[in-house]
Amino acid sequence: MTTYAVQQDLEDYFGSSELLIAADRDGDGEADEGVVASGLNSATAEINSYLAVRYDIPLAETPEVLTRVCCDLAMYHMSVGSPSMTEDKETRYNNCIKWLRDVSKGVASLGAAEAQVEVQDEATVSSSSEERLFSRTKMQGLL
Repeated sequence: MTTYAVQQDLEDYFGSSELLIAADRDGDGEADEGVVASGLNSATAEINSYLAVRYDIPLAETPEVLTRVCCDLAMYHMSVGSPSMTEDKETRYNNCIKWLRDVSKGVASLGAAEAQVEVQDEATVSSSSEERLFSRTKMQGLL
């Protein structure tokens, strides 16, 4: 799976020491490739679940904002269930999910209009029924 960010993006965005705290599970002083790959894959899959509503997936190009969102989501996924989870990571995660919801609703944009899919208008619902059997005038005097 092609991800919206790579390990270098995580290092550039958070710094090497922060990445090590979240991804060095074997304690050798280097981020474990499997942990990083899993975090980035989970983040990309989560992003795609929101974008697929409005965009053709995979995107032809990755907007810069998606690289940042992918980094925040990946860091959260790498930290879940470990001592490296912080309130800041949870806040960033929740903010990203809120923004992705807005993108899926069309309230926010990726700036990638060329990949936008036509979204169908809301359906109109109508119903019809027979004439009412009981009405105030038909029931008048029974009560």
